[in-house]
Amino acid sequence: MTPLTLAALAGAAVGYAAGRTRPAMLLTAWAQGELARPDLRPTVLIAYPVVAVALGLLWLLHPRRTAANLRSWQAAEASDDETPDNTAYAASRYAP
Repeated sequence: MTPLTLAALAGAAVGYAAGRTRPAMLLTAWAQGELARPDLRPTVLIAYPVVAVALGLLWLLHPRRTAANLRSWQAAEASDDETPDNTAYAASRYAP
């Protein structure tokens, strides 16, 4: 086999493995978990750039979807602020 064929096969194998294990999703989930913890640990210094790169890629690759998600999150937060007690509302909806 030629080196080009070996490189193509290796690239296909790595691409398949990356598609199955989704390392980017695992890495960003880890980083979000680190940033959600209340204590300040050295791993937070690694998590901030990971999340920043992920957010930058979202804005770069899917700008309209990201903007729409941001607007919907802000609308949901605004509606949560207007409802005084969501648990009482939910309980009254399902009461017999």
